[in-house]
Amino acid sequence: MLSAFTRVLEQDSDHVDANYHAGLSAVRLGRQETARRYLLRTLDVDPGHEQARAALVTTPAR
Repeated sequence: MLSAFTRVLEQDSDHVDANYHAGLSAVRLGRQETARRYLLRTLDVDPGHEQARAALVTTPAR
């Protein structure tokens, strides 16, 4: 599933939903740093994205 979102992001790195869902997919795969990167990008593009903010809080940094 992560690869589907990364394909979208290759075309549009500012795609909010693709960044957010890539982050969630990375969390499920245990890839915390990757997840944090996508979630932070989501917030860069849309600072008011509360779901990304909540997911970021629960995603530990390594």
